[in-house]
Parts: sequence; C-alpha cells; structure tokens
Amino acid sequence: MRLKAKLIAAFGGACAWCGSQAELEFAHLRETGLKGPSRGQSKRLLDVQRNPDAYKLLCRPCHCTFDGRTYRIERSEPIEETADDLLPVPGSWPEYPESA
Repeated sequence: MRLKAKLIAAFGGACAWCGSQAELEFAHLRETGLKGPSRGQSKRLLDVQRNPDAYKLLCRPCHCTFDGRTYRIERSEPIEETADDLLPVPGSWPEYPESA
C-alpha cells in the first residue's frame, strides 16, 4: 500500500468535516516547517507521517473553505460566472481546536 493510501486510512478515510471520500487532502492545523505553496507531494506526505497532529484530512471543497478560498466547480464549456458556479459555504462548520 502506498504512503498516501496508508495515511488516508490512518486519518479515517473520509473528510473530517463532511465525510466525503473524494478529493482528499491533508490540511495544516499548525506550522511544521514545511514551506512554500507547492511543497511537493512526497515531502508533504512524509511531513504528515511525522506530524499527524498538525494535519486534518479534508476533501478539496472543505479544505478550500478551511483555508478561506473558494472552490470552483469545473465546467466543460465556458459560461458567465454566477453563484451556481461556486459551492455554497455551509452556515456552520465544526470548529477545530488548535491541535487535534
């Protein structure tokens, strides 16, 4: 089993917020010394393995919400941007403690 699959299984195999099993990513809860926006898949996974308490497993839409970004649904053809192009932000997400 590959490291990413092992880590996903160890974190419960689903998004900690919504339970989705699609587009899973590891979100930082606290800094670990890993720098830069594209830290590299292998470096990130090794960091998750070394510092599991510094990460939460989230699906991409929840990770975007957690980071304060907007998750955009990809469309096959260009359309005028409307509210339908954005995932709605739920009104009450669970609060995360500083360390989990």
